[in-house]
Amino acid sequence: MKFWLVFHGLGFGDMSKAGNNDVIIKGGCWGVRLDPRTQNWKFHSTNLR
Repeated sequence: MKFWLVFHGLGFGDMSKAGNNDVIIKGGCWGVRLDPRTQNWKFHSTNLR
């Protein structure tokens, strides 16, 4: 029996431990600012496989 590693590609969680949810994808996450309506969220590149 074969098993395939599958990623759905999107999630939310406090990756930075700053107290607010970050937007997570396989290649890293966007750090959400205190006011999520602001622009230019910082992307933190990493391999989350």
